[in-house]
Amino acid sequence: MNGLDEILESTIIGHLPGEGDEDPELLDELLDELDTLSRSSGIDAALAIANCVLERLFKSDLVAFRERSRTHQTFRALQNHDRLPLSRTALWYALAVREQYDQLPRDLAESLPLSHHKALLRVDSQAEKIALARRAQREGLSRRDLDRLVRRRAPKNVVRGPGRPPLPAVVKGLRKVAGAIDLATSEPLSDADVRRLDREGLTELLSGLEDHLRALEELRSELLELASDRQG
Repeated sequence: MNGLDEILESTIIGHLPGEGDEDPELLDELLDELDTLSRSSGIDAALAIANCVLERLFKSDLVAFRERSRTHQTFRALQNHDRLPLSRTALWYALAVREQYDQLPRDLAESLPLSHHKALLRVDSQAEKIALARRAQREGLSRRDLDRLVRRRAPKNVVRGPGRPPLPAVVKGLRKVAGAIDLATSEPLSDADVRRLDREGLTELLSGLEDHLRALEELRSELLELASDRQG
């Protein structure tokens, strides 16, 4: 294979399994595999979950995942499926950690637990990410210690005018959540409302609600931990 062929092979991978249309058989197989893998925890489990999804749906190509995951029909169905054994947030964390894992020196990546990899996801600079990981490895930092270092990073290349600083995304997002809840509960739920939804629509609605609740519970736990650190 010449150089041009290698470039084409690495950048144009063609049609992905279950991409254009949802593949029920592939989806069932993937859910069964994830059910087994999710019974373990830690970095090895997260990597195994991510590798399973990448191999099954994206031909183990991270570039294809980044560019086509939003429109991949079977992957979209996976995230909303009521049999998904982990939350959508946990699934995306696993995939993000898997990508980051390749960006770190192998010895460094293998030395860090999942909690540390998740903390480093908030660091944009590759050099700074590696430096913080090295420090965590060298000093045996706990997850909370590393979280503090990540949060203390001074923002770079940010120029702001006078006035109040922008609200964090978590505040703006939760305000929208509150508005959505107010709207969803503004009228009593009736049998007529439920009958207007077919079985698939009702299943999708309930699945989405469960997924949102799991994501909010994870966010709540993280906020409680950060608040505890600040008070301490």
